[in-house]
Amino acid sequence: MNIRALKKDALSSLKKNYFAKVLVAFIVTFDINAVLSVFSGEFIAPILKLHEFNFEAIKDYIITHNTPDSLTDAVISAVIILFEILFLSILKVGGTRYFVKSQTEEVKFTEIFFSFRGENKTYLHLAFVSVYKTVTVFLWGLLFILPGIIKAYDYAAFHYVLALRPHISAKDALRLSKTMMRGNRLKFILLELSFIGWDIIEFVSFGILKHLFITPYKLITYDEFFTEIKNKGIENGIKELEILNSAE
Repeated sequence: MNIRALKKDALSSLKKNYFAKVLVAFIVTFDINAVLSVFSGEFIAPILKLHEFNFEAIKDYIITHNTPDSLTDAVISAVIILFEILFLSILKVGGTRYFVKSQTEEVKFTEIFFSFRGENKTYLHLAFVSVYKTVTVFLWGLLFILPGIIKAYDYAAFHYVLALRPHISAKDALRLSKTMMRGNRLKFILLELSFIGWDIIEFVSFGILKHLFITPYKLITYDEFFTEIKNKGIENGIKELEILNSAE
């Protein structure tokens, strides 16, 4: 796999409907904790990192916030975690669907909200699947940090699978993601590391370039990566991946 070629394709894709893709990327990476910090003067709860499996932050928060307000903070944290799992995670599926379909066709910006349309109960299904995946990785992480990290990478293609097959069962979505990532975890890690230079630029630009270029660039590149490993898997005779040949 040629990472440079992959990122070049992503750049070419970003140039098409640039403003729509920047907006999609902004929505699916929306950080409600950062927004609340503007009003509260501090990050309300590092425990929000639960969805990123930051167990160290959770432990530190519990230890250092032994105050009368800690229960209130915990309730707020729980509400926001649910908001992220039951709403933002589903929007991420929609955003992935938008980016993947835009690889081969013109796509309307409203595709990001596909699960909220109609009466096919797509939203309710994706909400359940999202909770199932979060709990699964969380339980793996309780064993030790390393198993949680490994599972997080096994399920890196989770949203990609759901973007193409939104009505697939939770277990099948996790299984297909694991199948796609088998033998590709290290490649994905190297792809992530290839953005270190851009992360430094993001920092020195005070985050200005984050939403205008870097975040959409990353998301499109990752989806290009998932498409490539899926296609190679099919070429190598992995028949179970054929279900992902086109979007549902």
